[in-house]
Amino acid sequence: MKRALLAAALIAPTACRAPAAKESPMPQFAILMYETNDAWHRKPQAEKDALMQRYIAWVKELRASGAFKDGSPVGRGGTVLAQDASGGVRATPIDVNAELLTGYFIIEARDLAHAEELARGCPAIGHGETVQVRPIGHD
Repeated sequence: MKRALLAAALIAPTACRAPAAKESPMPQFAILMYETNDAWHRKPQAEKDALMQRYIAWVKELRASGAFKDGSPVGRGGTVLAQDASGGVRATPIDVNAELLTGYFIIEARDLAHAEELARGCPAIGHGETVQVRPIGHD
């Protein structure tokens, strides 16, 4: 349910703005959301519904400010691929009770401090998830 509602909010149409000829692009940042112990799926449905409304409102604010660029929830489960001692690649199932990435947003901000300011409104922080704000690209 979280995935479907949030995905619908993220793909809502936005006004297109052509950049000015000399405008330099603003830096982009990823807002990465992590949870532990499968916390979202343990919440009562009414609490999930209320939180989804907060996510939708926050994304609307980001869109209105021009900061929102992209985002998506990340599904449960999956596989971790890692090189083993012999140089081969092993696959192990993801433990849903470990700390897991649950979704991301891509925003534009003047600098890291501005990106942090925008990320403070992320509803994930208010329901037990942690949020990382990371610059996109290499230095």
